[in-house]
Amino acid sequence: MSLFANAVSDVVQADAAANVDAWFGLWKETDEAAGLTTLQGIATPSVAFRDRYSLIDGVAELSAHIAAAQKFMPGVILQRRGNVRHCQGTVIADWSATGPDQAPRGQGSNVFVFGPAGRITTVTGFWG
Repeated sequence: MSLFANAVSDVVQADAAANVDAWFGLWKETDEAAGLTTLQGIATPSVAFRDRYSLIDGVAELSAHIAAAQKFMPGVILQRRGNVRHCQGTVIADWSATGPDQAPRGQGSNVFVFGPAGRITTVTGFWG
């Protein structure tokens, strides 16, 4: 049964890496409407985001949080480093942040939990 669960999950979560990349891309998207459209496509309406600087619930809060991050960290780009690691709806993705001058600003890992429809339900970020 475990092998079957993995096989089904691999099919349901086939777009996990693309959704993770879209998530990181949100943080540099300055067109609020375009960002909201992307967010609604990859995440559930009640998406939760947690890290050392965030306690966010829902698309509206997350959209406002992303806009604030862009205001206070202009030009910072987040991107995935390496392949995602996936197991039955949970994905771990390493990331790096660079400034407009391409200098490193941080790195870490995010844990993404995907719902049965393949959309992100929670993200927990770890800096360091």
